[in-house]
Amino acid sequence: MSVHKRKMQNLESERSNPAATDEKPGAFGRDDSAYGSTNGGGTWPTATLPPASEKLIVNWEELPHWMQDNIFIHTGYRPENFSYVKCLKSLFYLHNEWVNIWSHLLGAIGFIILLFVTYYVVFQPLSETLRWTDIAVFYAFLAGAITCLGLSASFHTYMCHSEGANCRRQFYLSISTIQASAMWNRCDYVGI
Repeated sequence: MSVHKRKMQNLESERSNPAATDEKPGAFGRDDSAYGSTNGGGTWPTATLPPASEKLIVNWEELPHWMQDNIFIHTGYRPENFSYVKCLKSLFYLHNEWVNIWSHLLGAIGFIILLFVTYYVVFQPLSETLRWTDIAVFYAFLAGAITCLGLSASFHTYMCHSEGANCRRQFYLSISTIQASAMWNRCDYVGI
């Protein structure tokens, strides 16, 4: 049996039978002991700081349940760290999200530069022949690209903070933004 099948079977058996593990599921089926005190059946995160000797990179097995989304990548994960500063510091060492963060961050910066370059290089020389809608549609697409890449870089940077701060909606909003701005370009080009 492969390592991946064993991991999946162990994971499924632990999830289907929480009594078989020594963890006690909390309000939302997670281990609340890491979050501090409970409050009326629900839990509220308290300032439980991880030890100073915490590792920067962990294996898949060492991750909390909510961070275990890809069983095929075994190492290189940032642990849950409960600190925005630590999330930002992770920009400067290698981990699984490093390329995602930097490629999207540099892409957003590139599109910001492109905002100014297109104004002086394209729109200034053609100012007499362009309609205002041509410029608006072009800038709407650039704004959508900047928003998409910026939100995606932010999501990948802060996704290791904590379960409560893990805003996957931010990632989906970034994808929706680029799709909407690209659709507006198509509609204007076709004349709808």
